[in-house]
Amino acid sequence: MRKVFEAMDMLEAHVVKGLLQQEGITGFIQGEYLQGGMGDLPAAGFVSIEVNDPDYDMARSVISEWEQEQKQQVNAVNPRSAWAPAWAGPFLMGLMVGVLLTLWLT
Repeated sequence: MRKVFEAMDMLEAHVVKGLLQQEGITGFIQGEYLQGGMGDLPAAGFVSIEVNDPDYDMARSVISEWEQEQKQQVNAVNPRSAWAPAWAGPFLMGLMVGVLLTLWLT
């Protein structure tokens, strides 16, 4: 058995496992029940997908295609990320609030 994917949460793990099953690859979710033991804290890095050794290369290929599709969907929904860094919005908002507070307090 080899780890082929590390999921952020159980939902993502089940989505990836379903993708693998559609391709005829049997995947096993490891650490699925560890998230309940963490309470309200997110348990990132504990849930992973493992496959049998002969299926590893095919599974990586399926997962890589899925990850590329996810990136394309995110860029289509948020086209601004293509021309501005993620920190630009919060930085400019903080700058404007700082200027307004300075003007108001003086």
